[in-house]
Amino acid sequence: MDILSTLFFQNTRRIGMIIPSVVISEKHQDSAEITEHPVQYGAAISDHAYDKPSEVTMELGFAGGGVVN
Repeated sequence: MDILSTLFFQNTRRIGMIIPSVVISEKHQDSAEITEHPVQYGAAISDHAYDKPSEVTMELGFAGGGVVN
């Protein structure tokens, strides 16, 4: 990013009304649940999968003296 973009177009991350001073780390996780149906003989049968809700874990830092608008 060039110096003018840094000075005039400050991109901030916002989580609802919360604006952190710094984002230290982010972790995203998506997973699926595979259903199993037991049968009389043999191994269980998997015939369907559905997505679990996505998870985001963030480690944030806040500077003191801020005002929430």
